[in-house]
Amino acid sequence: MLLDQRFGAGTLHVLRAAVRDFAAATGMSPGRADDVMMAVHELAANAVRHGAGTGRLRMWPATRALCCQIEDAGPLEPPGGGAWPLRPGHGLWLTRELADQMSVSSGPGWSRVTAVFTL
Repeated sequence: MLLDQRFGAGTLHVLRAAVRDFAAATGMSPGRADDVMMAVHELAANAVRHGAGTGRLRMWPATRALCCQIEDAGPLEPPGGGAWPLRPGHGLWLTRELADQMSVSSGPGWSRVTAVFTL
């Protein structure tokens, strides 16, 4: 079971619904599925705002966990300076609060955040 979905500013509402449904299908309670949806939405909004304007979400179940990965092919130096995953902000803070694990990585022309939620 894998959710693999591209998104942009106009499709964030579709992404939120897909994330909530996928999290619920893995056995998460409705409240925890909402937590996953909020965290993923914030990461996707970051990719839209601070990255290339689009991104890709991949979600998959692991042993007793749900893994969520947001990738953005945007520039490392968006307008305003600084790579979005390295700057403190609401989206990353919220994800750190809601997820059980989170990692951030970036390279030339890409950024990736992976969040893990215990089932």
